[in-house]
Amino acid sequence: MVAFLFRAGSGTPGDVTRPANSTVESGFLNESLLNIPVPTKFGAIVFRVDGPGQTEFVTTQSGFSADNYYGILVRMAPSVSGSLDQSFGGGVPNLDNVQGIGVQGYFNVFVADLETPIVRGGPVYLRVVAGGPGVNIGDLGGTLVVGETELLPRAVWGVDGTDANQVTEIHIQ
Repeated sequence: MVAFLFRAGSGTPGDVTRPANSTVESGFLNESLLNIPVPTKFGAIVFRVDGPGQTEFVTTQSGFSADNYYGILVRMAPSVSGSLDQSFGGGVPNLDNVQGIGVQGYFNVFVADLETPIVRGGPVYLRVVAGGPGVNIGDLGGTLVVGETELLPRAVWGVDGTDANQVTEIHIQ
C-alpha cells in the first residue's frame, strides 16, 4: 500500500487529465527547431507554422509570442515509443511519429516559476525571454515579469498548487 505523506503526485507533463473534456489534434513537429533553446518535452507550448506544402508545429523559442500559440504538446502512446533511446517516462517525443497537440481541455504541465502560488482560475504566464540559470524560454508560471513573460490567452490554472515535482493542471478554454 502506498502512503503519501504530503500531496499525491498529479501525473506527468503532457498527460491529458480529463479526456472527455479535451480536444487533441495531430501534427508533426518541425525537427530543425526542436532543440532551441532546450530539448522539447511533453507539456511544452506549441505554435503552428505554415510551411511549404504543409502545416508544421514548433515548440516555444525566441521570436514567438504568447498571442499566437496553438496548444500543448501532449503525451500519446505512439508518440513516445519506437526508438531505443526513448521511453514512456522519458518526457521527450519521438520525432518519427505524429504528435498530439492539446488545443482545448485539461493537461498536465511543468511549472518552472513558483514565485506566485498557482491558483485555480488564475492567469498563466509564458516566458518569452530567457532569465538566469534554469530559466528558459517556454517556461510557465503564475508571475508576470514585465518584458520577460506574457499572458497565455485562453489558459488558466485548472487546480490549486503543484505536486512535489512542480506539475499541475492547465485548462485551455
